[in-house]
Amino acid sequence: MLGRLTRMLGNYIMLVALAALPRLGLAKVASEKLSEPTPESSLETAIKEISGIAVVDDKIVLLPEGKAMFLSLNWQKNGKNREGVFGPIEHQVRRPLPAGIGESDLVGADLVGTRWLILDGTEFSIREVATADSSEVTKRTVAWDLIKPPADRGGEPTRVETAALRAQFRKNWMRSPGRKITGWAKREGSGKKNDGSTYLLATKIPGYPVLEMRCGAGDESSSCILTRRCFVEGADDLKPAAMAGIGYSTKTKLVYLGDSAQRKIHVLRYDSCFHIVKVGELKLSDKLKQLSNVYVDAGDRLWLTTRAPDDYLNGSVYYWQLKP
Repeated sequence: MLGRLTRMLGNYIMLVALAALPRLGLAKVASEKLSEPTPESSLETAIKEISGIAVVDDKIVLLPEGKAMFLSLNWQKNGKNREGVFGPIEHQVRRPLPAGIGESDLVGADLVGTRWLILDGTEFSIREVATADSSEVTKRTVAWDLIKPPADRGGEPTRVETAALRAQFRKNWMRSPGRKITGWAKREGSGKKNDGSTYLLATKIPGYPVLEMRCGAGDESSSCILTRRCFVEGADDLKPAAMAGIGYSTKTKLVYLGDSAQRKIHVLRYDSCFHIVKVGELKLSDKLKQLSNVYVDAGDRLWLTTRAPDDYLNGSVYYWQLKP
């Protein structure tokens, strides 16, 4: 009993302290407008409606809206002009997924070893696709019903807290038709044989804007489970229906949440899954239409995708170098 009271007191003190932080931070939230994309940072795509992107080294994978396929191309960040950066549009290769799958809702990709992991936001499944020939190696559904609250200073959540969260999460999950997951961002991962990867997920599920997912390593890299609900503070104006992807900078530990309704990116500081707090926002140019996803690459470049090309460069994918 004494241990439980001590934990409750510790949690109360922690919550009181955290409650003060967002109010102080929000008064100083930096609002900045992204510069208009240059031709060299704007990609015209062979398929105009793009719902996701992954950028790994010199490779770009684009996920067209509602199609069981992806586009792949190489890029050179030091190219002197648009074609020098992204190459000719006819060099974008269409890579269909196996026949019989039908329409898909692909919202995210990640390169693990010699395989692309491709996330379906409606089925909440992950496909492993071989980089050599684009053949599908396997497809797995993510286990979503074993989620837990985040750990706090008092330790792991109690069984009662976990059971209550799972019951409410299941209700909200079942009441959210169509696309539930709008994007993912790798928070940590390792090339070690026995280590897996942790991803942050952006969702349209009311009350659960950000979740944490853990995946296996090697041949189990697409074997994933929802592990945590994350607490997000200061972004109350971001509505579930407007959620448009997530990016994460491993260098600055900042999270970038896309907001298609308000046409901006919410910038949040990641301290832990227990505490993600808004520290700024990036407003989009009026020329960018229908934001669909957000991505941050290893070089700390912010990539945005849209469901409709702009009316001056005919682009559907854009990037900016983030400030250190």
